[in-house]
Amino acid sequence: MPTFQEIKTQAEQFRNSRNYAEALPLYQDIWENHRENCGKWEGWAYAFCKSKLGLHLEALELCREIYPNNKDFDQI
Repeated sequence: MPTFQEIKTQAEQFRNSRNYAEALPLYQDIWENHRENCGKWEGWAYAFCKSKLGLHLEALELCREIYPNNKDFDQI
């Protein structure tokens, strides 16, 4: 079973190469199954991929979940 860091690295590679469809399920996996390791940047990347794939409402909901604990995080 891949570790959080392995999944995150692969998701980042897909996102950085603009392959959002491949990145999205990986970010979903770490967000749902490794939440204790996730921070604002993982949440941002997950929301970013959702937005790029036209899932704007889902991205907004995710941002609303992240924002209360990260009000100084401009990217969210």
